[in-house]
Amino acid sequence: MTKKSSQAIRKSKELAGRSTICHFATTDGRQPQVRAMAFVLKRNGEIWLSTFAKSRKIKQLKKNPRVEVYFTDETGIHCKIDGTCTLSTEIADKKKQWKSQPGLIKFFDSPKDPGLVVIRFKPKKYEYMSFGDFAYEVADV
Repeated sequence: MTKKSSQAIRKSKELAGRSTICHFATTDGRQPQVRAMAFVLKRNGEIWLSTFAKSRKIKQLKKNPRVEVYFTDETGIHCKIDGTCTLSTEIADKKKQWKSQPGLIKFFDSPKDPGLVVIRFKPKKYEYMSFGDFAYEVADV
């Protein structure tokens, strides 16, 4: 990994760490579908999100687990992270997510709620853009 690419990863993680919401893009096979979502950034770089088992995004992820997550700040600095998702209904994962996202109590009864699904996003490529040279710093993982 080059210095430039390792900087793209570091800067992207820093930007994500300052954010509370990401834009999460899936596809229905014809059209990209983007939505704002709360997330938890894990130490290993995974991004965990929570959703309803019957949501449209779950149907889309079962057909195509490739997604893009997008972060931006108020100045326009942004990053795009491409990767793949796995869906987890494991109680251990749901408990970790429940502890990290207290707002889930508004939508689910408990971590054991069968309607709760954890989306585990594993990054494969980072693209970070600041406005110094108007070029993306890119890193493949």
